[in-house]
Amino acid sequence: MIDGKTSGLFRMASRLMRAEATKNQNFEIEDLLTLMGRFFQIRDDYQNLCSTKYAADKGSFSDLDEGKYSFMLIHALNSKEAGQLKSILQMRARQGTLSTEQKAMIMAALARSKSMEYTLNALEDLQVKVEERLCEIECGLDDEKNWMFRAIMARLKVSDPTLHYLKV
Repeated sequence: MIDGKTSGLFRMASRLMRAEATKNQNFEIEDLLTLMGRFFQIRDDYQNLCSTKYAADKGSFSDLDEGKYSFMLIHALNSKEAGQLKSILQMRARQGTLSTEQKAMIMAALARSKSMEYTLNALEDLQVKVEERLCEIECGLDDEKNWMFRAIMARLKVSDPTLHYLKV
């Protein structure tokens, strides 16, 4: 889903820019943008449950309220926490929203299944893959660094690995 949604938008922007480029029109970066799209979407899911700044800007736990199946929720649904989570998610579907207690139960299940840690590790792995692919691309451009892309990735880096979950 991520590759078709978020990454797809990034790839489309790349094709539009290449169509208007005066040089490097045949330069393929779709695989890099797919990795970046994965990173961006998983990071957004993670921030929705962990970032006080995100909560202030967009609302805390909005993905849970909207019934979105985030990366970490899917991980937890594949763990021994699946039964309780499925029950809560079915209640959300019937009620249209989640209570504070239900959100707390989901967060506890995510903690027990270590889904947040798993997600942070996946983000770190994706950052490494993005960096590696970017270096390969830059080597093809006579080692000319793409500072704009590097600045974007630096800005998106998940900076606090101590897992300060938001309070429900």
